[in-house]
Amino acid sequence: MRLNHIFYLLVVLLLVLCGLLLFYAGSDTKLFYCVEALVGLALVFLVIFYSRVVRPLRSIANGIDMLRGQDFSSRLIKVGQYEADLIIDVFNPMMEQLKNERLRLREQNTFLDLLLEASPMGVVATNMRGEVNMCNPSARAMLGCDPMGRMLAEIPGRLAARLAVMVPDSTETVRLNSADIYRCSRLKFMDKGCAHPFYLIETLTADVMAAEKEAYEKAIRMIVHEVNNTMGGVEATLDTMAMVCAGDDAVREVVDTTLDRTAQLRHFITRFAEAAKIPEPVPADTDVTGFVNANRNFLESLCTVHGVALRVDVSGVPFKAAIDVALMGQCLVNMVKNSVESIVSTGRQDGLVTIGIDGEKRTLTVCDNGAGITPEVEQRLFTPFYSTKRGGQGIGLIFISDILVRHGFRFSLFTDTGDSLTRFTIRL
Repeated sequence: MRLNHIFYLLVVLLLVLCGLLLFYAGSDTKLFYCVEALVGLALVFLVIFYSRVVRPLRSIANGIDMLRGQDFSSRLIKVGQYEADLIIDVFNPMMEQLKNERLRLREQNTFLDLLLEASPMGVVATNMRGEVNMCNPSARAMLGCDPMGRMLAEIPGRLAARLAVMVPDSTETVRLNSADIYRCSRLKFMDKGCAHPFYLIETLTADVMAAEKEAYEKAIRMIVHEVNNTMGGVEATLDTMAMVCAGDDAVREVVDTTLDRTAQLRHFITRFAEAAKIPEPVPADTDVTGFVNANRNFLESLCTVHGVALRVDVSGVPFKAAIDVALMGQCLVNMVKNSVESIVSTGRQDGLVTIGIDGEKRTLTVCDNGAGITPEVEQRLFTPFYSTKRGGQGIGLIFISDILVRHGFRFSLFTDTGDSLTRFTIRL
């Protein structure tokens, strides 16, 4: 029972008792006046009791109700009772501190929300069941989908798969089959006494590609310079030998063979030099289907000479993309050439290269049924000077990726484990 109810019950009991006393003392004047004095004293006592006990407790109860309702703006007024005023002196500063703390937390949360929304670094947090419960826009772009409410292992894509197997408190650099490079960290924060994991994803693609490009351009310039200087002296010496030994057929044959070899070496080094001189693209709105058809005859000639069939599949509505026709045409030729070489390496007779154009997804895909790409090779596809082909220089994919990056296109190259087909997909 609440204290005010007890107080009201006490008032009723006192009034009933006083009434009974007055009733029995009605015939005795002295007793009657004594009872009236007692009634007056009782009323004074009740007033004092109310002001000193009930009213302060009611004020404190109101303060508790404000705490329960999280109303930190209201304050209690002192009631003139010493013990109650001591409680109020503690209560009011506490309410002020709670109000300021809640305001500070709201401002911090707002700042963190804005920071996460604008951050170029991807942030993904999961709950205790491993389901994603927070993901900022950068992380959604890197993962290629909205992962909210799903397990990392259930999210399609190689980046999510790598995040799912990371050990706690670790950092690793992930290089995907799209030439994208990420530094991924798995950390944790404490909430309600439990450790919740979260992931930081930092893109290193531009920095790493710029560093690699600077390194291989410098290496190419040095190689070209040294080889050209050497080849100039060698060719001059061979020409002199050819003139001196003009009548000696055996020597002439050796000189011609050597000159052919130096010409091949010049061609080899020229290709290296060309990789460092890719012009800036000049994009123009181009119908993608028309662009592919314009190059179709040449692409078919690349395929048919090796007994490989070429097919063009168009789905969805026609669409245009901002591309540099010359540079993208060279990219398409290199992609088809790589597919043909992969098929020829298997020796299969039913080789097929398919160029797919999807208007709904705005993608251009070159697909082949060649040898495929192993997971180990997949991690190093776009590394300068790395090649799995015999005699390959490792600059073809660098050339393609450089042009696509300059266009601002996203792309991927991998072998699907389901149908064993290798697909180079460009999102225009």
